[in-house]
Amino acid sequence: MIRLSCPGSIRARGMVTAEIAVGMVALVMLVAMVAGLAATAELQARCLASASEIARFEVRDDTASADRAAADVPAGAVVTRTREGALVVVVVRAPVKLAFLPMFWVEAKVETLKEPDR
Repeated sequence: MIRLSCPGSIRARGMVTAEIAVGMVALVMLVAMVAGLAATAELQARCLASASEIARFEVRDDTASADRAAADVPAGAVVTRTREGALVVVVVRAPVKLAFLPMFWVEAKVETLKEPDR
């Protein structure tokens, strides 16, 4: 009886399984990084929308509405409102969290001029 086998086939028996395991770990890490990047972009967009809304109310001297809009910022965000003459500056900063630990901050800054009196 002739038995055909490749040299080293016994040693290479578990190689495919190990390569698939490493590939799956890499794929999970890639998906997690893409999801984190998408969440960061979404948080940046929410900060910008909040800063724009607050600035719009500040320019119109509607402080009550500006305060309500400032209370509706993303969780953990810090709002800074300043006036320098006719210029209104609103900055909204929010922490980007990974496993409930702040890693870095995203910031949205809106500068606008006060509306002229009519």
